[in-house]
Amino acid sequence: MDREEINMPKKKSVKQGLTKNALVLISVFFMLFAVFITLLYYRQVADVQAFIKLQNQQRNTLLLVAPSPKAVAPLKSR
Repeated sequence: MDREEINMPKKKSVKQGLTKNALVLISVFFMLFAVFITLLYYRQVADVQAFIKLQNQQRNTLLLVAPSPKAVAPLKSR
């Protein structure tokens, strides 16, 4: 009787320890996954911002090279 009473709480504590460890591992995994997704999102946002900046630079250089037809129209009418 004494051995069974002593052994039973040990088995329960081991099971509780395993579940606590599993919960900790799962929560750490999800936190790392969330950080990874966040970094990917911010990288994508930075890529989009760089693309928009590049497009604006190209548009500005095109405006400098070739003026718009509206700007040329008053000159042609003269």
